Amino acid sequence: MEMQAIINVGTLHKVKRYPKDGEPMAKDVLYIGIDLGTFRSVMVSSDSHEVEELTVIGTPKDPIARNFLKRDVLFGHEALKNRLALNLFRPLELGVIKDTPEDREFIAHFITHLIGLSDPEEYDRVVAVIGAPAEASHVDKTAIFDAAAGSVNSAMIISEPFAVAYALDMINHTLVIDIGAGTTDLCRVYGTIPGPGDQMHTGYAGDYVDNGLIKEIQSKYNGAQITKDMARRWKEQYSFVSTDAPDEPILVDFSIDGKAMTLDITDCMQRACEAIVDPIVENVKKLIAGSNPEYHDEFRKNMVLAGGGSSIKGLVALIERKGGQVVCNAKVVEILTEKGRAHSILLESGEAVQAKKAVIANLAPSGLARLTGETGDKTFDLKIAKYEHAPGTMMIHLALDGPLEWSAGKELQSFAYVHIAPSLDQMAKTYTQAKANLLPDEPVIVVGQPTAIDPSRAPDGHHILWLQVRMVPGTIQGDAAGVIKATDWEIAKIEMAERAFDLIEAHAPGLRAKTISSRVVGPNELEADNANLVGGDQVCGSHHLSQHFLFRPMRGYADGSTPIKNLHLTGAAVWPGAGTGAGAGFLLAQKLAGK
Repeated sequence: MEMQAIINVGTLHKVKRYPKDGEPMAKDVLYIGIDLGTFRSVMVSSDSHEVEELTVIGTPKDPIARNFLKRDVLFGHEALKNRLALNLFRPLELGVIKDTPEDREFIAHFITHLIGLSDPEEYDRVVAVIGAPAEASHVDKTAIFDAAAGSVNSAMIISEPFAVAYALDMINHTLVIDIGAGTTDLCRVYGTIPGPGDQMHTGYAGDYVDNGLIKEIQSKYNGAQITKDMARRWKEQYSFVSTDAPDEPILVDFSIDGKAMTLDITDCMQRACEAIVDPIVENVKKLIAGSNPEYHDEFRKNMVLAGGGSSIKGLVALIERKGGQVVCNAKVVEILTEKGRAHSILLESGEAVQAKKAVIANLAPSGLARLTGETGDKTFDLKIAKYEHAPGTMMIHLALDGPLEWSAGKELQSFAYVHIAPSLDQMAKTYTQAKANLLPDEPVIVVGQPTAIDPSRAPDGHHILWLQVRMVPGTIQGDAAGVIKATDWEIAKIEMAERAFDLIEAHAPGLRAKTISSRVVGPNELEADNANLVGGDQVCGSHHLSQHFLFRPMRGYADGSTPIKNLHLTGAAVWPGAGTGAGAGFLLAQKLAGK
């Protein structure tokens, strides 16, 4: 088997339906998409609600617990947080509802809960599309449909791997490998809704890795006391296969016969993760072999690796070793053109990769200029050269032994992002100082609290934090406060980090005392890691009116086109700009598809 192209899309879920040109989106209809997962479920809606929830339901164990919790049913993280006072139910197994009246009742509660998070009462009709595993039976699909029936006006049950292909607009001779918690679903797609013969699934998936990891550890360390939640958390943090082995051993804490220990599970993790590879590869071979031989090569060239399990480090490379070919981390040194038309990209290795339809460059304009040279259009080349970037950003990553204690209220601990900026005037002042190449005396800070949403990202009782210090200059010429004398970012970033800590301490006292470890990354390091972050600019160019709307990156080229035929620019440098949920890519895909 030769797998020439695998796209790793990770956990794909945040896909919004946009109306086609001239098609109004009905104001009285709420469209909802639900991905029901064995471990984690996702809901998105046409009014921009996006919710990720653990697929777990809890009910109070007794009247005391009911009075304490003041609720009859809890869901997701809330249920896990209060699990000692609850009876917990995980109603899905291998991606489908367990065949008990109790589990069917609870999944109906869970679906109602997800739908309720999108404010459906504001709409006349609610229409839902719900994903089901590739080989879900009619009985399974009916159970999901019945569970949703009480909360929506109409519902459609579709194959989950087909939904991945549809979302990526890759429904022409594509093979999807969707590695979930309960099952790995495989599906070949060729321009229509797949039939039963086009799909298969296997139980070699995330849960299989979790159970295998427990067995491997208990075999190595007799008397090891490990829960499935512990194994899942370690897997999500450390999973790898042989093609991407960690530099340091994986050391975790658990008990052996009640005695706390810190032990090495590196070999256990590798064996548990690699156990799913051969069965998946064999099923891929079967699906390809069962298709029309004329299209075998197309399926090999168009594979999509999706689902939470696809985040296992080195997985794609290991599949490659089993018989495929994947090209990653290959530096592009030139976009090759002939008679004003792009036809190939040249890699640093000297290999030229030919484009069948188009060359798409997700680059800052300066990066595009380096790869093309002069385009033949002097106006375009001049404007690319003068493209203005926004001020830079400094990042601070923190490990804490407890949550931030926000003065404004404990509820802020549950927010994914908290912005610290006293006023628009102060934000304008900060921007002006950064544009003048001065370190701002009071920077704007975005506080990211990942463990507020996903506690598994840190050990129990601990938290991680990231801080965006915005804005800062890419090149330092002075300090607006007159305190920091250094103009080298390697030195100045430490003092600037202390300034950021002072600001946060004013709103969340005790930050420094809770900090276990920290890492400060200057704008120079951000650009060194990603050339698109010019001067640490995280939005790929100023969004002033002169560089926004029809003028992004310049008038006449807001759709990503360039003077070179078949060469398209995409990403934050073109309309609709940064932070718009892959809007530029969506619009380009529509254009290339002739829509």
